[in-house]
Amino acid sequence: MTRTRWVLVGTFLALVAVVLAPRHATEGPFVPASPDTVVERVPAGGEARRARAVARAALASKPDDVDAAVALARGYVEAARAEGNDVRLIGRAQAALAPWWGVLDAPPAVRLLRATIKQSLHDFAGARVDLDALVAANAEDAQAWLTRATVAMVVGDYAEAQKSCDALSGLVAVVCRAPLKGLKGEASAAAKEVEAALSASDPERMKAWALSVAGELHGWAGENKEAESAFAQVLQLDPADDYTRGVWADLMLDAGRAAEAAKLVAGREGNDALLLRGCEAQKESAACETLTQRVAATRQRGDVVHRREEARYTLRVEGDAAKSLALAVENFKVQREPADVRVLLEAAVAAKDKNAGAVAVEWMKRTGFQWAPLAALVKQLEAMP
Repeated sequence: MTRTRWVLVGTFLALVAVVLAPRHATEGPFVPASPDTVVERVPAGGEARRARAVARAALASKPDDVDAAVALARGYVEAARAEGNDVRLIGRAQAALAPWWGVLDAPPAVRLLRATIKQSLHDFAGARVDLDALVAANAEDAQAWLTRATVAMVVGDYAEAQKSCDALSGLVAVVCRAPLKGLKGEASAAAKEVEAALSASDPERMKAWALSVAGELHGWAGENKEAESAFAQVLQLDPADDYTRGVWADLMLDAGRAAEAAKLVAGREGNDALLLRGCEAQKESAACETLTQRVAATRQRGDVVHRREEARYTLRVEGDAAKSLALAVENFKVQREPADVRVLLEAAVAAKDKNAGAVAVEWMKRTGFQWAPLAALVKQLEAMP
């Protein structure tokens, strides 16, 4: 599960469409005999799937319809997000934009989506090209600035992340800057700033995002009660926020509350990151069997997008410290977030490889980042001969 949350402030509004079931032209409208009559059973996510079907049909009839292509790609990106960044769905989003994929001066909506897709595939340099062009053309493009900040934070380019956040205003700017402050060892203060900004306004559409960021910052500061309160509010506002669900499950696992963590992620097995947490919470469970199959399929595809999760699985489930360390080292070359630091340190400690963990220790010293699990791991590494 990557830290990237695909915050949807403006351009990425949820795609909603109403599609009527086809009927013969000679039939009149169906009127249920009772309010309790079941007309149709729609599986979870059915509305989103129907919206994608509408966009696919529109694009099939007019392949050069950029609006239809953007709508379809957005739908796939949202579906991938719900499944823990499913690279297969991301690939479909990319395919929808195929006619414009290599066009340098593509429409802004295409460039923003293209950057988001590249970001999810860990082509961070490619994403930056599009994002830099977007903000150069329109300095008021808040979504482009926010996405640019996210990409910069993921790769550890904190100066550029700060620059992007400073181009924003209001609550968005406060929440954007908060993780940067947290990475400097000021997580508690940053969380309180987010909460203060949130109480000073009433931005319902961004409330869950802001609370999730505040909760994670509280967790970094060891303020678990405050973190859990924020996470509970987030899931009440947005039960589908699997990123927050995963962070909360990690907090529970760290506290030895495996049964609670398992309950929290139950029913979300479609998301591999949550499935991993369910497996960690209940070893030898159906979650572990399913996860093992999915990891095998991922390895067969040669997928390197989820190296962080694979390194964690390899260490905590398979118990292969050396293999986990190799994956974590490669992952850290691309992503440098606290979770990436943690899996690298855990693998280095388990493999008793002090040198391999040195890059993570250096990152902590350089940033000033403080988080109890990492501090404990650094102590174990430094105690090694």
